[in-house]
Parts: sequence; C-alpha cells; structure tokens
Amino acid sequence: MISGYGFSRDPTIRITDKLCPILSVNLNRLQCTTPANKAGSYNVTVTVEGMDVILGVLFTYDTAVTASITQISPASTFTTERTNLTISGSNFQTWDPQSSVSIDKAECSIMKWTDSEIICLLPVLPPGLHNIQVKVKNWGFASASSHVVTTIEYVLQVTSVRPLMGSLYGGTKLTLTGSGFSTNPDDIQVLLGQRRCNVTDATQDRLECVVQAPGKVYTVTNLGSDIARSVGYAWTPSSLTVFVGDKVQWQWQAQSLIGGIGYQVFSVANPGDTTFSGQGFNSEPSRTPSGFFTYEFNVPGVYYYSSGYIDNAQTIAMQGVVTVNPLPDDQEHIFISVLEIEASYKPSSSPFPMDVNNCTAEPLDCSLPSFSNSSEDAFKFQFSSCESPTVTAIRPSSGTIHDVLNIKGTGFSSSTCANEVTIGGHPCEVISSTSTEINCYVNPEDILPVGFAELVSVTVNNRGNAISTIVNEFDRRFVLLPTVDSISPSAGSTTGNTRVTILGSGFSGSVSVTVVGMPCSIVSFSYTSIICDTAPSAESAGNVQLSVNGIPAACYSDCKFHYTDSSLPQVDSVSPDTVDSSSAVLSINGTGFGSDPDDVLILIGDFTFHPSQVTETEITCPIGPLPAGSYILNVVVMSKGLAAGNIAIFSLATATLSPNSGSILGGTTLLITGNGFYPNYTTVTVGGILCAITNITTSEVKCTTAANNQGNANVNIQVLSTVYPPLYFMYSMDSTPVISSVDPSTGSSGTTISISGSGFGTVADDIVVTIGGTPCALLEVNDTEVQCTLGSHSGGSFVITLLHVMKGYATSSVSFSYKLDLKSVTPSQGSIGGGAILQLTGDGFDEQLSAIFVCNTLCVVDALRSSSTTLYCEVPLSNGKSTGSSTCLQ
Repeated sequence: MISGYGFSRDPTIRITDKLCPILSVNLNRLQCTTPANKAGSYNVTVTVEGMDVILGVLFTYDTAVTASITQISPASTFTTERTNLTISGSNFQTWDPQSSVSIDKAECSIMKWTDSEIICLLPVLPPGLHNIQVKVKNWGFASASSHVVTTIEYVLQVTSVRPLMGSLYGGTKLTLTGSGFSTNPDDIQVLLGQRRCNVTDATQDRLECVVQAPGKVYTVTNLGSDIARSVGYAWTPSSLTVFVGDKVQWQWQAQSLIGGIGYQVFSVANPGDTTFSGQGFNSEPSRTPSGFFTYEFNVPGVYYYSSGYIDNAQTIAMQGVVTVNPLPDDQEHIFISVLEIEASYKPSSSPFPMDVNNCTAEPLDCSLPSFSNSSEDAFKFQFSSCESPTVTAIRPSSGTIHDVLNIKGTGFSSSTCANEVTIGGHPCEVISSTSTEINCYVNPEDILPVGFAELVSVTVNNRGNAISTIVNEFDRRFVLLPTVDSISPSAGSTTGNTRVTILGSGFSGSVSVTVVGMPCSIVSFSYTSIICDTAPSAESAGNVQLSVNGIPAACYSDCKFHYTDSSLPQVDSVSPDTVDSSSAVLSINGTGFGSDPDDVLILIGDFTFHPSQVTETEITCPIGPLPAGSYILNVVVMSKGLAAGNIAIFSLATATLSPNSGSILGGTTLLITGNGFYPNYTTVTVGGILCAITNITTSEVKCTTAANNQGNANVNIQVLSTVYPPLYFMYSMDSTPVISSVDPSTGSSGTTISISGSGFGTVADDIVVTIGGTPCALLEVNDTEVQCTLGSHSGGSFVITLLHVMKGYATSSVSFSYKLDLKSVTPSQGSIGGGAILQLTGDGFDEQLSAIFVCNTLCVVDALRSSSTTLYCEVPLSNGKSTGSSTCLQ
C-alpha cells in the first residue's frame, strides 16, 4: 500500500521497470500486487498524468519471507471432476485470511494448510492450461523451483467422431472418443448445429448418441375469417410452406351459439374441391364441432386440402394449401459440452474404427458437395440426401407374427443386422435384406397391442432414419392380428369342464373363446396363452374360435375340438360319505381318472380340494372342514372334463353347549363345539334373541348371551340354510351373581373398595368390575367379596357393574360416588390482561366436561393437556378494573 495525496484514477506503479498491477486507488492511497523479482531492494515509481514520483524508500524482495513451491500434483485433471490439488514446499506459514490458492482467477478451496503442504479443492474450469498461484498472507506470491510447472491442465477433449455423415432425417448413431467425459449421460449435451444428439451411453473416454429427427409442428386453426363471414369460417394460416419431415396439426372449435357446424380436413385434388381425393390424409369419416388432426409430410410437393362443407346447407367450405420443400444437404459444427462446459476439439490423425453394434451398412458411392468434415480444432457433420434411406411401400398392411412384413425403398443395407425395423416401437426381426428391400417378422415382445395401426420405422446403422414417402397415412402402418398356434387337448367330455390350453400371440385386451360354438370360461390368460374351461355340449366336433378386441384370431394349426363321451370319467362311490370333523380323507372310486393329481380337482359345493393320489380307478383326497349340509361331489379331470355320476356327501350338523345356565342379565359366554360352522354365515339365538358371536371356527363358536327372563330357552344354530337340532340354556337366578353392598361408598382414584355379595366365584380372571365404565383393578376375590382399586374418573355417582365371564352380569342396585376434590391452584395471582396458564390439581375432574371460572369469567380448559387429576386453562382478561388489583374466588 502506498499513501500520499493527489492520486488520479489512472496511476501506474513500477518496481524498477516492472509493472505493479493496481488493486485499488483513491486520492490518498494506492494498492498494487508486486511483480516477481530477484532478491534485493528496488525503487518504486508512481506515475500520475505523466508525472513520475520516486518513493523515498526502497522495496525489498526478501527470500526469508518468500514461500517456495517444490511440487504440484496432479499436473492435469478432468474439467468436471472436483479433485484435490496438493502443493508441497516450504515457508507457507500457517493459514491466514489473506492466504489463498488461485487457478487463474478462480479460487481453489483450502482443505489443509501447513508450513510445508497445501491441499485445496480444484474449481470447475474450461479445458486448457491454467496458472496456479499461491499467496502467503500479505507477503505475496510463492516462488517455484526451476523444475516445477506452475500450471494445471484441465482436460475435456474430443479426438474422434464417427460417422461424420448421415441421414437428413436423423437416427444416425454417433460414437465420440476423447477424455474427460462424464459417466452420466444427463450431464452431456451434443449438438449438430441446432439438432440435438441424445446421449445413450457414456464413459470417461467414449460417448454414443443418436441424432434426433428434424421437423417442426405447425398449427392451423379455424379462427380465420372470410370476406362475408366472421371468425370460424376459414383456415388460418390457409397457406403454409414446410419441409419434408414437418407436421401440420389442424385444430377446430365451432362457435357455441351456432348449431349445425362441423369440421374435418382431407386432401383434395384441386384447390376448389370439397371431396376427399382418395390419396393423402383424411381426419374423420364425418365432421365434428371440435377436434384436431395431425399429418406428417414426407414427400415434396403441393398439397391442397379442404374442410368439406361445414354447414348443413352445404354452402360453406374452407380450403388451404401446404407446400412441402425437400430438406437440403447441410453441414453443421458438432458441439459437445459437459455440465455446460464446452469441450476442446483435437481431431486425431488415426481415428477409431467405425462399429455400430458390430454391424454397419456398406459404404455408399455418393457424389457429394465438397464439404470439409473436420479441421484442426473442429468436427463437422454432413446431413446427406445420399445417406438418407426411404420407404416406398409396406406389405401387408396387417398380419400375425407368422407373416413376413415386406418393406420396399432405397438406401437399405444388404447386411441384415444393419437394418433396424420397429413397429410401434417394437422390433421386427430382419430375416433378409437388399439395398431396396427388407423382410422381417414382427416381435411384439408380449406388449404390442392387437388391432391398432402402428407406425413402421426403419433405421440403417451408421446412416440413420429412413423417411416414408408413402402419402396415405395408414399405408405407413401395420396392424398386428392375433394368432392361435396350438390347442390342447383336442377332445373333451360332453359334461364340460375340460381345461383347454390355447397357445399363440396377441392375446391382450378383451378376449373371448368359443369351443364348437359354446363359450369357454377363461381361467387365466397372458399375451401368449389362454386357459379356459369348456361348457357342456352334446357330442359334436368343430373349431375353437378366439377373438381379441373383436378381431378373430388366425389359426396356424389344427384348431378343431371334439366333444365325446368316449373319454368321460365316471364316479361310482365315495367313502366316507359323511363328515363330522374339521378334516377327513375321501376315497373316490370310479374310472377314467388318469394318474396325475395335478390334472384332477374335487369340487364340493363352493369348495375346491386337490387330491394327494390318483389312479385310473381311485382318488385319495384330504378335505378340510365343510359347512353343515348336503353336497354333490364333482370330480373334474381337466384333460377330459367333468366326471359323470351323482354322488352326495354330507357334513353333519352336530353341536354341544357349555355352560347350560347363566345370569338373567346376560353376559354369559357360551361355548358351542361341534361340526360345520361357517364364519360369517352362522347365527346363534338364545330364547329367540341373537347371541353375539365373539369367535368362530369350523368346530367352535363362542357367543355372549343377552338379558332374558328366568327360565329355559332354546339355543338355535343355523349355518347357511341348515338348521341344527336345538340345544337348551337356563336363565337362572341361582347362576346370577348378586352385589349387595360396597365399602367405602365414596372415594377417588387409587382408593381400595370392597364389594360384598354372592356368586362371585374364586377365580380373579373370571371377574371384571367397572364403575361408570372405568375398570376397578382386582386385588382379591372370593365367592362373597371382591376387593379392587379405583381407576381415574370424573366426580359423580355411578352404578357398580360386575361381570362373571362364565355366569354373566351380576344384579346390583349399589352405587359408588367418585369425589370431586380441588386441592391446589397455581399460580394464585397474575396480570389483569390474562394469558397465564392456570393449573388445578385434585381428583374427579373431567377434561372434556369440566368448567372453570375466574372472577365469573370462563377459563377454557385445555383438554389435550388435562386429566382427571389435573386441569389446565388460560386465564382470561379481567372483566373488572383496568388498573390496580382485585381478588376473587375461583
């Protein structure tokens, strides 16, 4: 820093003959950064408006205060890689706020600073050589040993791009090599002029990207107006000039208050025609008041179009024209950036060999414009009509996976693997090709929908996308049809239930199957298989017919099925034919069962069981519980059908009851054991009153009796439509516990009380005591006395309830009174403005219903914080004097 006066805005400072760059200047002070120099003392000269002033003191360069750099590592780094820089040397001192490391003018964030070593985090910088400077406190910059290079190279470079020529219509896969790329494709941008090349794969030294197709979308609406009419009666713009590959979208909306107006758009042969020419595009078979339609123009020429008559009187039509120009050959610079930092371009003299999926199209002999594809510091890509394949015809327009799709055009490869064909984004596997023809089989990948016209696309490796020059939109597409390849079995029982497996392709959407004209109930289906069960039918033969979304499937095998009695299985007997437990093993005798347990199902009512062993004449089948009732046993041999025979099996309705008597007030838990109970379909009544079921299994029911008059009551059980033989239960005073007194009769939470009476029993787990709905924790039980500890409850008088889980509820006219007791109020004083939190302690509070008044003003209870022993409320504003103090009862 130099102090003085009279400094102008543009002074210069030199130490001997070396410029000291100015950092700051005002009338009285200058600051500059000293240049490097040899050790010694030197004059300092300040020049202001041509006048030189030599300072009266010398500036001394002193090796004792000069830091020395002996090593810098690394010497290079990738542009986007945040790595550490390590600087070794001496006299770096300790770190100081004025100490820094800079890479050119960017800060290197200090991670470690000692007298002999500095470690800092490198900033993100563009590729190239960047100077490293170390500043130690206010002493200045460190010097470097003669062998130390004080620069670091940031590397992000492209050395090769292949190919440098491709289709006008995009789709060319470029491979770029170099160094410093990111492994995350989202970090990388590749542009060919304004055309994006989407990165599909990336490593530090290699990128792959696909050139995007060109094409803009132009919008035409019905918001134009003609001379005689208002808005809505002309296309706007009515004339467009576009390029091959561009799309036009027509949009229309009729005015809401005008009826009978509708629009469509279609090609016409002449400017004034109002009927579809039969070639080109056509939006709808009929006009609509609102809608849109999009068409891609792929062939140069002039296209006239019309809305047809838009009114019912057929007096108004809207006309337009689209002029389509061919895309010209073009050349564009290739731009590559990583995290928005552009790479440097250093074309290699020996580029890598071109390889696209190990298969490339043969070179074309094109007569091309004289474009230069690369220079010393750039790469250029040529969009060439010669490298642009075309599709001129697609046949057939619909078919199955077994039909060969034939594509004619130009610019294809005779190497089959170099041609990529997709239908609706799914592959069509190429089986043969020439430069003008491709043959392929569609591979729907178990996804491609059936019955929809999907776009056919062709890409030739290292050339790019083909353009379809077919004018009619639907002629550019292919419709996949369903196909049946095999049916098994081909014969089944006239009784139905033969499980038929149909294999093929295209089974998606709405699927229906008929077998010899009878519906086949679908069990399951996927894109390639359907499993269904046949319906009964007389002996007959015919076809299995399948449709998907209403489209009949083609059959590529023998699709016939024969209903016959010759393969009919027969059931003769079953043992046992009655069951009365939760499990049993049935032995089913008959003929035609086969030997495969997986091919046989046993159906009893709505229940299905699987056999453990099957022979031609006997089936062994474990079964689970059955609801009480009678059933027809059905045997299904899935490869043949439903077995003949009308064999019944019975699940017995048996039950026993315990206990046989209980309280007249109800509450007795009944245990019913037996067979054939069915959850959700079982009811129990006692004396005509529903017994609430608390638990049910197939062999056991627990329910709780309701109150009833003393005497015998029928216990009726019903499962579905089966009624069990009646059982009997006695409502008895002898089985009803009695509460006669309580001591003490008042108290608060935590008080131990003694309840006297009779019929309590001696098992504490059988007794539940509640007072006002709050449990009283049992301490001791005998047949005439129960002792328990009160729980928390609000103040008041409440009936004592005692439940003996085996006998039921006790009779009682005895009440107990919970005390309402206020013990303390904190604080006892506060501001007349209110706002203090008041805490009341005691017993018998109700956090929901308690009301507190402070000086006759309600203090609202905080129910969330309060309990039966503590209440909280916020003191309200005093409704008395605004000054002084007052005392009142709460």
